[in-house]
Order: sequence, then structure tokens, then C-alpha cells
Amino acid sequence: CALCDPDAWTFNGSQYDPFLTLLYAERDGCIPSSVVTTYPKFIIPWRYKNKRTGEITWKIFHLTADKITSADSETIVVNPAKDLRLRNVMKRAADAKYSFSTGFQMVDYLLRIVREVLGDYGLPGGPTSSDADASLFQQMTRQGHNLMLLCDVKIGLCRHKALLFKILCDIVDLDCALVTGYSTAGRHQWNIITLANEGDYLIDPTSPHFTWTTKGSLRTRGYRVTADTSFGHSGFTQKERGEL
Repeated sequence: CALCDPDAWTFNGSQYDPFLTLLYAERDGCIPSSVVTTYPKFIIPWRYKNKRTGEITWKIFHLTADKITSADSETIVVNPAKDLRLRNVMKRAADAKYSFSTGFQMVDYLLRIVREVLGDYGLPGGPTSSDADASLFQQMTRQGHNLMLLCDVKIGLCRHKALLFKILCDIVDLDCALVTGYSTAGRHQWNIITLANEGDYLIDPTSPHFTWTTKGSLRTRGYRVTADTSFGHSGFTQKERGEL
């Protein structure tokens, strides 16, 4: 499309930053909590690791409509200058920075924003993953390319919700990691936050039953940072060491 330059990794003026790809590749796909995602604009590739071969592929290339084959063809673009909804929710988060007396209240407020913007996928009575995939595929084919502004997504999947939650946490100075790994259902993304004097908590914007899960909880066994390592036994330790 006229707005895209795949050779220069640009979309509407957004520059793809290969440094983010390197960070994504660390720890089998974990973005360290030290990474500040409030860049003026950047592109996040969707990472896939083949469990059988170990091969890692990235959806970081520009595709025109006739080459988009599924929702996994997507590349997420974060650009508040072009994404009006994102700009608005970032402002809402900033305005509420000093409105809550505890970090728990702030987290709940940010999760409500994520749900409001990206929908009810993963929540009781919400759309299924098939619904979300079909909606995303339709959006990309209709617009003619696979580069999706984050908050233009009609039905947000785990990768959209966890990323938006991370961005909003950065706005209000909450220590938050964006984690890529596996759940019992397959590839998944979620967050870990650290609250002063309270410790670390697993936050899953697509699964409220697992939000506020703490280190040692049996529920964390469903989250894995690699195909073979239980997040409940290793992820919190990595977070404490500053590795996530």
C-alpha cells in the first residue's frame, strides 16, 4: 500500500526497531520489565517458535491483502500519533496516575480500560478465539495490508491485551513485564507486575481467574515461559532477578 515501505520497515512513519526483536527473543520470548514501551512509535512483531524444530519466525514483514492467509499474518503497530484510541487511553491512564491509594486499585482500573478498548475475549460470555481470528483477518484484508494499529483491533487477543496493559503500566510507573510463553491452550502472552512492599503478581488480562496469582500458587503451573518450564516455578524468580 502507499503508506507502507517494507524495505525501510516503515508504516505511516513508524520505524520498526530491531532492538525490540532481540528483546523478544530473550528468555524464549520474554520482554524484560526494564523495557519502556512508551516510545513515540514502534512495531511489535508476533513471535512463533515451532515446538518440534525450535525454529523461530517473526511476522514483521509487510503483506498485501492477497497474501494475508490468517490472523497470524498480523504485525502490531503502536503509534499514538496515528492511533487516536490509543492516545486517548494513554491520556486516561496518565490523568489517573495519582487517583488511587493502592497499586491494586490502579491495576484494576487499567484492566478495565483494556477490556473497554479491546473487548471481552477470554472473559465469560465473550468472543471465542475463532471469532477474534476471523475479525482480525477480515480487518486486515479489508484495509489491504497486515499492519494493525493496536487499538484499531476490534477483538483483542492475549497479545493485544497484554501489550496494551504493559503500555498503560509504563504510563503510571507501575513495574510491569510483558511475557511471551505458553498456557495450557498454547501460545500466550500475559504480564507480571511488582508492587512496592507487596511483591510480584501474575496479571492475565484475558483470564481474570488467574489475575493476582502469586509465586508458588498451583494456578501458575498453567503458564510456561518455555515449552518445558513451568512459569510457576521459574518465572517469578526471573522477574525478581530482573531477567524479565
